[in-house]
Amino acid sequence: MKTVSKLIKTFCLIISFLMLGTAANAATANWHGAWRMPMYEELKALCDSCYWEWTTTYNGKEVSGYIVYKAKAPDDMGVKRTNKNSATTTATYSLSDTHIFLPAADCRTDRYFRDVNCDGYYWSASLSESAPSSAWIVFFYSAMVRNYCYGRSDGYPVRAVLP
Repeated sequence: MKTVSKLIKTFCLIISFLMLGTAANAATANWHGAWRMPMYEELKALCDSCYWEWTTTYNGKEVSGYIVYKAKAPDDMGVKRTNKNSATTTATYSLSDTHIFLPAADCRTDRYFRDVNCDGYYWSASLSESAPSSAWIVFFYSAMVRNYCYGRSDGYPVRAVLP
């Protein structure tokens, strides 16, 4: 069993340092067809063009994360309602509106998960131009949302998209 674990870890490390083309795109490799990982520009647009609202309960389940709504008004674009602010919006939002939910799924490093229900990280398929061993992510916790560039050795979730 230890040998299999070492092989899997080695394989994952090799894959993580390849260019994120079709073969190394986790969404394409697992879901096939047109599914893929989002590009940096798409994650940036999600941060800048949508209305984000932190919640600790989604669809009746105790799970923390952000409900990301399609902004109904230009003034709501890029607004983040966190547990630290009570940002006001031009429009009102509910779960019946167009949205996605990004759970605070945290990440896996070595053998453990760190802060499930506290932090969220989601990979993009875009490598850092200055450090190819890093890729762009959207990172959030209850008081902040932003794009970062992180080393690709941690196990962050993938939120697959369709073109």
